[in-house]
Amino acid sequence: MLWFDDVYPRRLAEYRRALEVGREAEALARAAGDTQSLAEILFKLGAVHLDQGNFGRALEIFGEARPLFEQTGDSLGLADVLSRAAICHGERADYPRALEFFLLARRAYEKGGDAINVGRQSLNIGRVYQVLGQADREATDGPQALAAVDDQIHLVLLDVMMPQMSGFEVCRRLRERFPMSRLPVVFVTAKDRPEDLAKGFAAGGTDYLTKPVSMDELLTRIEAHLRRTDPPRG
Repeated sequence: MLWFDDVYPRRLAEYRRALEVGREAEALARAAGDTQSLAEILFKLGAVHLDQGNFGRALEIFGEARPLFEQTGDSLGLADVLSRAAICHGERADYPRALEFFLLARRAYEKGGDAINVGRQSLNIGRVYQVLGQADREATDGPQALAAVDDQIHLVLLDVMMPQMSGFEVCRRLRERFPMSRLPVVFVTAKDRPEDLAKGFAAGGTDYLTKPVSMDELLTRIEAHLRRTDPPRG
């Protein structure tokens, strides 16, 4: 039998053969109880589906490979799986999930000591963040913010000091339309007194960050809130 590595690189001409050999190799690894080999084979199978544009199937396979790499402690293998899963989410225009997985991949590459891929993931994170910024909407005052938020918005970054209406009031009105489980509202503001923070949470804020905020911290908070949030409709 051919090793999977002998077939996998010949992408366009060998997809069907790659999948056939990969499934045979997967069965052998399962029968042998070889967790590391099984994780690597699943990763390659997922990559074949990714190359074919079968993003849903690729995500299923990467989802199966992920805990195996975690079990074996293979940080770089885990990072590769997370990075490819992020690409799948991006191709499906699920940019919040793409951001989440690129952040996780970067941490795994950091743990594995792969500085080159850490840099690549940082670039990917920046690109996804740009896409999120372009896909979502900006508002310069409270009424604009309320008008801009609809069922397609994933998360709101909100200042407190806004013309015509405070960020606290905007948040209160948003909560009349969207529960916290559906729409995270993150205050990002220079108002850093304890009473301001208390007002933010009382108004229905999900999180409260005071300026200056590092981009890494902001992205990490966004990742955490999106992971715990119900997806938007549509």
